[in-house]
Amino acid sequence: MALVIFMFKGIKTIIQCLKEDKMENICKKFSTKIDQDINSLYFIYNRTQINLKLSFEQQANYLDKESNIMNVLVDKIDQDKIICPKCGENLILIRNY
Repeated sequence: MALVIFMFKGIKTIIQCLKEDKMENICKKFSTKIDQDINSLYFIYNRTQINLKLSFEQQANYLDKESNIMNVLVDKIDQDKIICPKCGENLILIRNY
């Protein structure tokens, strides 16, 4: 059994999972729990965006594999901005005229 601790708007939410569970399913459980569309959120782990196709075991670093705990930052996707999937920086601000 493993734990993923999501931090969203200053609130921690813990989701239990198996090491073999795909990050997509773990993140979907979280988004359902907070009543948000998964497509409106982005997930950052180890300073990079999570690869939803990987399992907990594949995504976690060495220390997190040992402790079976992963900490993930979550933020809402701003529809007026394009976010870099690698660094999380705002690339372009789109203004509707």
